[in-house]
Amino acid sequence: MPPPARASPPAQASPSYAPECPPEAVRDDGWVGVVGIGSLLSERSARHTSPNLRGFKTVRLRGYRRVFAHTAPVFFERGIADGKTREVSSLSMEALEPGDDPREAHGPRGLVATYFEIPGEEFPALAAREAEFELRAVTYEDDEDDGEGGGSDGKKAILCVRSSDAAYAERHCERMKGTGGGGGFGEERIWYPGRRSPPAVYPTRAYARHCVLAAKSLGPEALASFLDHTFLADRRTTLRTHLERNPSLMETPPPPELAERYGG
Repeated sequence: MPPPARASPPAQASPSYAPECPPEAVRDDGWVGVVGIGSLLSERSARHTSPNLRGFKTVRLRGYRRVFAHTAPVFFERGIADGKTREVSSLSMEALEPGDDPREAHGPRGLVATYFEIPGEEFPALAAREAEFELRAVTYEDDEDDGEGGGSDGKKAILCVRSSDAAYAERHCERMKGTGGGGGFGEERIWYPGRRSPPAVYPTRAYARHCVLAAKSLGPEALASFLDHTFLADRRTTLRTHLERNPSLMETPPPPELAERYGG
């Protein structure tokens, strides 16, 4: 894999929201462990926010489902969301519920994700980038080729987990308190309820293409994991099936000004 491009300076966190980093994800030297499941599958993308990251590698994650089930305000700001086709969604993780089949959700070994560590002073920029999520400390497993998944050393790392409109409003938008809506970017909400068919939202093209290319760069196993264990908002349709039905998605490049950021 070619070395990542020179990173931009880390984004500045919103002064109105200074989250505390989950202490379980903080290492003894003050660095913070992070698990990536979407755009953070790309080291180049991760370095846009955390230019000094270290130890980028693949890991396994169990007990969660990867799903395109929420709108992302930043996609509207960057002009890549399409409200007419409902291709406006981003990725998040959601904990499996009783009755969910783990093998269907993430395969027998867990889904392939990435792991890296960032300096503590770069955490606020990461939190600003992932503003709509709950940043939860979760256990990950080393990605070993033993057929059963790697062992866990007991350490935890931050994962972007499904949150709620109310939590987003409480953290970021005083004007939204009590409305329950996404407001300000043309959508009535950010988070959509599960298992709705047909889905209320579909993958944002430039973002989904970027994530597929990032997974491909990690190798065939990571790509298969991403295609077969990433779901649309109905929690049934896999991304592989969606791409088979919509092959033009992978043929649609991002706008020129975003080509490097959304280039896999």
